[in-house]
Amino acid sequence: MRKAFALLALCAAASIANAQVNTGSAICASGKEGLVQQFGMVNVAAPQEEEYDVTHVKFNVALNDTAADIAGDVTATAKVVSATMNSYVFELIDECKIDSVKINGLVQPCVLTPGTVIRTVALGTPLHSGDVFIAQVFYHGHNISLLGPSGKGLRHSVDSWNVPATFTRCEPYYSNRWWPCKQSLQDKVDSLDMWITVADTLKAGCNGKLMNVTNVAPGFKRYEWKTQYPTDYYLVSISVAPYIDYSYYMHYTDGSGDSMLVMNYIFNKQLTTTGYKPMLDSVGLAIDHFSNLFGRYPFDNEKYGHCYVPIPGAATEHQTMTSFGTYDMGLLAHELGHQWFGDNVTCETWKDIWLNEGFATYMEYLFIEHFRGSAAATAQRKVIKNTASSVVSGSVYVDDTTSESRILNTQLTYYKGAAVLHMLRYKVNNDVAFFNFLKQYNQQFRFSTAATDDFKQLAEITFRMNLDTFFNQWIYKEGYPKVGARWYQDAAGMFYLELKQTPSVPASVPYFDMPVEVNLRSAAGDTMIKLYTNAAVQAYSLPVGREITGLQIDPNANTLCRQGTITKDATVSVADMSIANISIYPNPSEIGWNVTGLAQQVKATVADLSGKLLWQSAVNGTQIYIPSGSWPNGVYILNLYSDNNKISHFKLVK
Repeated sequence: MRKAFALLALCAAASIANAQVNTGSAICASGKEGLVQQFGMVNVAAPQEEEYDVTHVKFNVALNDTAADIAGDVTATAKVVSATMNSYVFELIDECKIDSVKINGLVQPCVLTPGTVIRTVALGTPLHSGDVFIAQVFYHGHNISLLGPSGKGLRHSVDSWNVPATFTRCEPYYSNRWWPCKQSLQDKVDSLDMWITVADTLKAGCNGKLMNVTNVAPGFKRYEWKTQYPTDYYLVSISVAPYIDYSYYMHYTDGSGDSMLVMNYIFNKQLTTTGYKPMLDSVGLAIDHFSNLFGRYPFDNEKYGHCYVPIPGAATEHQTMTSFGTYDMGLLAHELGHQWFGDNVTCETWKDIWLNEGFATYMEYLFIEHFRGSAAATAQRKVIKNTASSVVSGSVYVDDTTSESRILNTQLTYYKGAAVLHMLRYKVNNDVAFFNFLKQYNQQFRFSTAATDDFKQLAEITFRMNLDTFFNQWIYKEGYPKVGARWYQDAAGMFYLELKQTPSVPASVPYFDMPVEVNLRSAAGDTMIKLYTNAAVQAYSLPVGREITGLQIDPNANTLCRQGTITKDATVSVADMSIANISIYPNPSEIGWNVTGLAQQVKATVADLSGKLLWQSAVNGTQIYIPSGSWPNGVYILNLYSDNNKISHFKLVK
């Protein structure tokens, strides 16, 4: 333990890029992705690591704030899940020197596989399925952050006020740079004890609940933290610095009267800096709002909080205690959102990382939508849309998990992931159903992992719709469409519109099946219509009772598309629909409408003004009857589809 404090203090030279986009996701992504952009990594795990399940880990380590030094021991309790286990295999970099390893109290030799982080302890007597064993690793490391890829694992840095700190940042593959671990997303550690000895001028922040602070020697204290919640390996964290504790209790508005501790370990000067304290105070309001949307904060028996770390443009969603290096409300909302999406429900593989980062990016939007109003929400949707479409190719689903820059890609993982989640909400068109679904997702996969297909299947069951095309187009395949238009309005007021999709990666998706809003401009007032397009070129017609002067495609950024060329063209028509022969009566009607004069092979649908589909039928003759049933009084839209994707729209009044 004393060894960590006896080591010479070195000043860690760090060149930190501080270029930022003013959104929390961009800060989060740049801080993570920039760490190892030049290093291709894989989720290192020897097959033998899957022979056991980790149930508990206890840390008993010493750190300081002068260098990335660590010394002590980590004890793992695990259960054998294979038929036979002949060796205990774990991961730890060579720069961390192992002093000894004990298996069930007996010292055993430990061998490092050359050129890897794999450590192997041969067992004198094999263990069998169901056996519980205890592995204790004594080790030490000096100036770890100066060795190997910069910024991984245990790191030391000094902020602009010349305040030092030592802290951990491990996503996705770097827990093995500071503690002996098993890096498997599927094997969450069931519970943790973190005993951290530091000088009495310092504080040590960590996951879970602070159980005790014990004087262990003159000038040193031990911070004893505990979490009873399952925790993934990369979410385990330590932060050591001359912090002050700025804590308060947030209060839930669900009628329970409950409250929860929000603990912030920050630097003294930050508490008096204009704007910083209100941001930290706003987090309590965000916890309550997100709890109302997704279910109670998952770890509310312990706490939520922050540890400030001196690395601008960075943040990591460590479970129950986020590490952050930039005061930005979007960033704080993003990392808080991870407590539900990433920490409570963790992506099953790094291919599914959008379930963490895309969702957290959308949490920024939901914070703005609730607390800052519709104009700010629309502006944020446009940021999401424009950032997601700033790259023309690449899928949300990660195709190369050996590249950290691909896993944590700003445009695809974060922003396109968020755009897809919003499009699903827009497609469902029922916020009560949508947010109840996210609650159910958090509950069904609570303290576990989920894959993209798990999310899709639950959505299909909940919304009673087939989402194969939606997920294939937007998650597994590449690109987005540019939507151009030709339009014309005749003397009778009939409006004709042709939409043409130009996909950014036509070899991947030749055209997208999607709803899109079109704003019809007029001096008498604009009209917003919601159309469904499922072809490369599609024509529509509808009566409009005002003169149209122009139009906009997706002005509210509800769909991931770019606006193409828009031209007024008198040659646009939907003549083959023979709309002049169509008659609808009675209209208005109390019980239903007769539609006559139809061409053969027409598909008819009725939607409300929000675009929600209420009725549909294939038409084999020249007339149909549309029952209005229990629909409330109001205006509805009849859509008639010909066999060559020509569409006409008619207004129905009940």
